[in-house]
Amino acid sequence: MKLVYKNAGDHSNIEMSSYFKTAKQTIDVWSANPSQMFVSEKDVFLRPFIPDLVLETLQSSALSSIVEVVLKEILPAIAAVIEKQLSRYISGDLSEPSQELLEKTVSAAPHNIWAERVVGMTCHLWKRCPMATIGFLDAKIKAKTNKLMEWLGGKDEAEQEKLVAFGRKRAGLLRKKRRENEKGIDDEIEIRMNELTQMRSKKSRRKADKEVEAAYKKRDADAVVFQSVSGFQREWLVQLTKQDGMIVGALFQHKWYDGEMRKDCIWQARVVKIGKKTTTAYWCADGNEDDVETGTADSSD
Repeated sequence: MKLVYKNAGDHSNIEMSSYFKTAKQTIDVWSANPSQMFVSEKDVFLRPFIPDLVLETLQSSALSSIVEVVLKEILPAIAAVIEKQLSRYISGDLSEPSQELLEKTVSAAPHNIWAERVVGMTCHLWKRCPMATIGFLDAKIKAKTNKLMEWLGGKDEAEQEKLVAFGRKRAGLLRKKRRENEKGIDDEIEIRMNELTQMRSKKSRRKADKEVEAAYKKRDADAVVFQSVSGFQREWLVQLTKQDGMIVGALFQHKWYDGEMRKDCIWQARVVKIGKKTTTAYWCADGNEDDVETGTADSSD
């Protein structure tokens, strides 16, 4: 694959289609008769073979019969994979590119070996340093890929010190910015999770409200929704189910997430009036009833 990865023909991405079509055709011929590989003087791209010990060994009479059987099984599979992965270049819309398309794609990389190499280095470093941050791995890979140390080594000592000092200062700023971004993301995730929790809480409360309302209308203090109520709350419940209006003046507490303060807050509440609409006075737990605010809601909600 040196022809492709080193782009020996100096082709653009689309122009590589000629290589792929030639390779597919050659493999199809060899699949039908693998013995042709042993006498061929050209490779899969129909370029002259460079003789080496491996080729000479495979062409020896002692191994040729065994290798031929193996190739008869392998070559069709290789051809199928090439057809599947490179179908656009071999028989699709990129197999006969127009001059306009060639001009538009002239800057496209002829292969993806660089991306594969970066992914490989990332996996390797992550296995070696599982606790390393993404920023650290990113810097190491960029330095390796861009040959940073080789470039720095070509500078004189004074310039090296100047560049290193600049790099340290710049890295500190980038690290600070990255941490701020990460914190912002974490904060946003926390807000959204709390909002989701509140939505679930509202849904469960609405369901409980309906069950409580149904039980209250039936004067059923033993309903399933009340099974967890005990102690003085149980006494209040029994009284409330026996007589309307007993809840007026009752004091309650509830916890609510304050989106602006980003924390849970305890609120006090006192029922002022019950009718078609229920009026409730409420104030923050660390305040007093003089700071009361009022709210109303349909009793059927």
